[in-house]
Amino acid sequence: MATLLLDRGANPDLTNNLGQKPRDVAQLHRHHRIVLSLDSYNARKTSNLTSHEQATADRPTDS
Repeated sequence: MATLLLDRGANPDLTNNLGQKPRDVAQLHRHHRIVLSLDSYNARKTSNLTSHEQATADRPTDS
């Protein structure tokens, strides 16, 4: 289910009211397959960025 949601555009970087991302919650509850799915998705997303996009993504934003 997690993979389907990610493939449909779900944002794995959103946080809940405790500041936890989906990966944090999955790890807390020992949902290892979901942790692996999120890690795989993030690895694919990172490998698809150009070096400029990656440098921009790593740069802190002004808040």
